[in-house]
Amino acid sequence: MLTLVSKDFRLLYGSFFGSKKKIASSVFSLLALAFFVVVETFFYLAILNRIKNYKDAPVSFTVLYLFILSLIMILSDLVRARKLFFDKKDSFLLSSYPLKSDTIILSKVLLLLLTQTLTSFLFTYPIFVSYGIVFSRTALYYFLALFYPIMMFFFEAGIAFLLVYPYSLL
Repeated sequence: MLTLVSKDFRLLYGSFFGSKKKIASSVFSLLALAFFVVVETFFYLAILNRIKNYKDAPVSFTVLYLFILSLIMILSDLVRARKLFFDKKDSFLLSSYPLKSDTIILSKVLLLLLTQTLTSFLFTYPIFVSYGIVFSRTALYYFLALFYPIMMFFFEAGIAFLLVYPYSLL
């Protein structure tokens, strides 16, 4: 199972490792990701500080903001799922091994769970921390916010799994 997950990881992210040019590109991608997280958090905080005095506006805005991030994650999951499940070269290589199809699918879903949860954590946890700081939340709030990316996987990846086949046909 771990071998299949590592193979799928190389399938998704193999282009990020290797030569110096690829490593430089990977560093640039990570810096761009960090910049995006900083900008989205700054944008969220700027609006949150303007509307925090209105009744129920901060909660509504946070829900809307997290919904927009969830739509972005669904698109990201859709692209990853298509690459994982419908890669012709990968299917050809796996067909020569005596592997059950449920083991192959489970390894791909597990990798999608790990990558989506990590990505969702990077995008959403700064939002929860910002909200918690502005409204002086307790430590339990920050602890419970850790489970948001894992719980959202079922919603986001579920929609991505429903759309991946029509997307691959296009």
